[in-house]
Amino acid sequence: GIHEVRDLLRISKNILITSHRNPDGDALGSSLALSLYLQEMGHNVKVAAPSEYPSTFTYLPQIKSFFIYDVHNEELDPFIDTCDVVFALDFNALDRIDRLGAKIASLKDAKIIMIDHHLDPEPFYDFGLSETTASSTAELVYEFIKKLEFRAPISMEVATCIMTGLITDTGSFKYNTRPETFTCAAAMQATGINVKEIQDLIFNSM
Repeated sequence: GIHEVRDLLRISKNILITSHRNPDGDALGSSLALSLYLQEMGHNVKVAAPSEYPSTFTYLPQIKSFFIYDVHNEELDPFIDTCDVVFALDFNALDRIDRLGAKIASLKDAKIIMIDHHLDPEPFYDFGLSETTASSTAELVYEFIKKLEFRAPISMEVATCIMTGLITDTGSFKYNTRPETFTCAAAMQATGINVKEIQDLIFNSM
């Protein structure tokens, strides 16, 4: 359970964070938020999805270091081979991520942690945070960070990423919300981010 995950993440590790093909605001926001937080804890992290992301999201912190596996697989494979931990974010079966999933399935020793809000996850992971009532995977990344109990404050960069996932997956808080969604949003706003500015970047920058 979460105790093993805490122990696993106490010491610096090589970590791959993956998300689904054609990553949207939640896939990108949750992946980059978790990556930034784990880097702050001293981990060596790379983030990847099978295919390209929409140009709308170029404002997200560290998006330039996002690997597109269809393009960068030869560059990324040696790192994946050294991974201690793989996070699967915003998808619930390895075949959803094609060749990247096959590569992860071939790893012998890496622990796989799934954080997702879709129905009927396949049992490919060692630890899962799966809540279908959650608004977004970004909301669950916030829950996961709280469960780690590492006490590091959430930075404005992490908050920008989480808020992006919340806004895009709820249609600006119109759908799929629950009380925890607004608790998460409040915690993100408390870091000092400008929520209106993020809304503008998402919806008015086409």
